[in-house]
Amino acid sequence: MTHIAVFCGAASGTDQRFTQAATTLGQWLATHHHTLVYGGGRFGLMGTVATACLAAGARSSASCPKTYSHAAWPYPASSSPSRRTWPRASNRCWR
Repeated sequence: MTHIAVFCGAASGTDQRFTQAATTLGQWLATHHHTLVYGGGRFGLMGTVATACLAAGARSSASCPKTYSHAAWPYPASSSPSRRTWPRASNRCWR
């Protein structure tokens, strides 16, 4: 299992191809038994990747800044919320 860090927009924009690509990436991560490392957001493209990934049964490792309220934390089942997760990622994916 590989930990893959993904960083992409907190907004979805108007081009649905990006939303579809984010969904496909999340599903691919789950299908190939990878762990998603991300910032813990639930909005925009990043939220789309996370939602698709977790819905398909993958694990996640989310880091959430202390300034977020509990209401902003999208996935209480995230496996290890920590500010140190990003450097631990085996691979990183930016868009």
